[in-house]
Amino acid sequence: AYFDVTHGTGLAILTPSWMRYILNEDTVQRFVEYGVAVWDIDPTKDKFTIANEAIDKTADFFFNTLEIPATLHEIGIDSKYDEMAQEAVDSKGGRINGFKPLEKEDVLKIFDLCK
Repeated sequence: AYFDVTHGTGLAILTPSWMRYILNEDTVQRFVEYGVAVWDIDPTKDKFTIANEAIDKTADFFFNTLEIPATLHEIGIDSKYDEMAQEAVDSKGGRINGFKPLEKEDVLKIFDLCK
């Protein structure tokens, strides 16, 4: 809402960084299931290898196959990170719940990964 960016473009830029940020022992199985089901990654590989390959393939699909810009800077977003992070968590009651709960500081870290 702060910048004239389509929802899909914004999600494509944020998603791989969000995936990497939340990847841990508690979330890895979801990424394994995604990698095996969507990207046909060999299920006998190490679970973190599968998860990281799935994230890499997702990023490659967005940024190389679909040719979506890969960074916030590429779409003209170089400011208002603090405001956007605050709005993201405020709109969800102070915390974004999901695979891993995210607070404002987490959202800012994800934005940093997307610059």
